[in-house]
Amino acid sequence: HDTSNDLVKVQGIDQENVHYQLFDNKGQVLTHREKLVNNEFSIKHLSEGMYYVRIYLNHSYVLKKVIKIS
Repeated sequence: HDTSNDLVKVQGIDQENVHYQLFDNKGQVLTHREKLVNNEFSIKHLSEGMYYVRIYLNHSYVLKKVIKIS
């Protein structure tokens, strides 16, 4: 089992106070506002599929698509 598919690395962020939320494709919140550690987070607990991550930085956020494959 390749664990590189289990980590999502967020690039272009140099600040420490960064949080994220994961959503499924129906908008259901899968994780609450978790703090990024080393600018990455794990998706090993998720099954294959498409997800969305909302990355909070200061008073704004960006929304990105994440696709997990095995």
